[in-house]
Amino acid sequence: MAETDLSSSSAYVRNITPQQGDMFVGTLLNGRMVMFVVNEAKRLGHNLIPIYEITFSLDVYLDFGFENERYRDLLSKVNTKVYI
Repeated sequence: MAETDLSSSSAYVRNITPQQGDMFVGTLLNGRMVMFVVNEAKRLGHNLIPIYEITFSLDVYLDFGFENERYRDLLSKVNTKVYI
């Protein structure tokens, strides 16, 4: 787990349905790579392309990249990559 408690929410518009427990990698403003976990996903509408609100929290810092066991585990399970 990360040494910092960081959580947020966001609107999510993609063709991938987010689920509780999903993980994603991002970069903080200071350049540190981190892994987030989705805590909740709610569908907000029934449009052609659905809109979801996700809440997520910081799971672990990835300062050492591939040396991090959780990151390697995530990469082994990834079936879709989305770049935003």
